[in-house]
Amino acid sequence: MIAQIRGQITALTVKSAIIDVNGVGYRVFVTPQALAGLEINQTYTLYTHHHQREDAQELYGFLTADERDMFEKLLSVNGVGPKSALGVLSRARVLDIVKAVQKNEISMLTKVSGIGAKTAERIVRELVGKLDGQFVMDSISGTAGGNDDADVISALEQLGYSAAEARTALADLPKEIKDPAAKIKAVLKNHGQAK
Repeated sequence: MIAQIRGQITALTVKSAIIDVNGVGYRVFVTPQALAGLEINQTYTLYTHHHQREDAQELYGFLTADERDMFEKLLSVNGVGPKSALGVLSRARVLDIVKAVQKNEISMLTKVSGIGAKTAERIVRELVGKLDGQFVMDSISGTAGGNDDADVISALEQLGYSAAEARTALADLPKEIKDPAAKIKAVLKNHGQAK
């Protein structure tokens, strides 16, 4: 199983990115939010899920381990495939999905193409109690993604910043701040708390 890849983005399509890892180009399906944050000729680490079917093998990539873990939790639900799981993550942040499951709010899930009321109810029923504080703590502490700035940006987005605001705030930080948790704290201190 391929759990993570690091390489240079060589092409972007509507639904995927091609990432060059030591001369091999991997097509990785990503959310629109991830696509917006990727730039050609830049190096990124993507946390991946390697999905195998009888007729195909596909990689689904995420900027944070939290997103990948949520994707895999969604896949564990009977009747939810990778395209539907990616659709859920395209419409909502990880913390919003956790809240929707905890509060039994199926309306957010039914907005995703391919997920009807019965599937949304099944998602809530099967995931309730399985989504502990891991997602919240990982995104804020930085343990989900090592020291990549993409993880810091994702955590700031979960705190209410737009991707552009998060990138700008991150660029304003002194270069000696390396720890993701320290970067998040510094941004919150410099630019105010969560938006």
